[in-house]
Amino acid sequence: MHFFYKKILMFFRSYIFVKKIPNFPTFRNLELTDLKLIEKYNKDFIDYSDFSFSNLWTWNTSNSCKISQLNNNLVIEFPNPQSNTNFLSCIGKNNYSMTISAILSYVKGETLLANYLAFVPEEIAVSLDQKKFNIYEQRDNFDYMYSVNSLIEMNGSEFKSKRNLTKQFVKLYDSILLKNISLRSKGVQKSMIELMIMCKKRKIGMAKDYYLDHEIIAFKKLLASQDIFNLTTTGLYQGSSLIGFSIDEIIFKDLALSHFFKVDYDYRGIYDYLNFHTAKKLKEMNIKKWNWVEDLGIENLRKAKMNYGPSRFIKTYIISYK
Repeated sequence: MHFFYKKILMFFRSYIFVKKIPNFPTFRNLELTDLKLIEKYNKDFIDYSDFSFSNLWTWNTSNSCKISQLNNNLVIEFPNPQSNTNFLSCIGKNNYSMTISAILSYVKGETLLANYLAFVPEEIAVSLDQKKFNIYEQRDNFDYMYSVNSLIEMNGSEFKSKRNLTKQFVKLYDSILLKNISLRSKGVQKSMIELMIMCKKRKIGMAKDYYLDHEIIAFKKLLASQDIFNLTTTGLYQGSSLIGFSIDEIIFKDLALSHFFKVDYDYRGIYDYLNFHTAKKLKEMNIKKWNWVEDLGIENLRKAKMNYGPSRFIKTYIISYK
């Protein structure tokens, strides 16, 4: 079906078949038609990758993400792949203290839920009474926000090696082609999955296994629902072989969210080259901010992100009763 008609069909489905969000403590499963409902709540939290509908949907790999509402705030039950206990979080602009107190009181009696809230946005956390709540930074889940201009300019001595690696990449490898690619192409999808599997094999023992196990499932969910998201995809080829790609979503008029970024590290300088050219492409689309999401506590990933000098962190917190 033509893309235009798919968009129209999804638009009508989102209004005809959408279910209401139940009142807390009743939950229901997250559904693909919840896009517009979720956007109503996360419009004031667009910088947070965890609350974008695309991430809520694609990383719900066990299909156990649930939603509820309380005091006109959205309450989300996130699956926890590391344990059998899921955890709750919330976003909204209303009655923070009362809302979080009600949620914390509820989870006390629920053996399958953690006795704390996680992924709580900084705007909410800093408004809470520190005498009543334990408030801890969730460092592994801080989003890394970058200035697109800074990633292109790479000014300063700290970026000298990255500038050199970008130049060396072009000199070292011939038949390099950078182009926009369509995620609807079965051939492109196959090449991407093959590259992801290769990267996964190399990372076993270096990264968190639970993340790697769920990554390809999340990727396939994104492919299956791509028509409802404003995605832009950059592919890097040597000859006919895909050696790197970046899938990004335009979240707002000047904000992009990185979903998947994969490269074959056998090619020296490829990481820096693809970052540089993806940033240039985003600038041409009038994007000023680029969210590279969290590092999940993966040491090598944190080092790589920090070396690019994030403009700021998008902080989340864990909240519990004292």
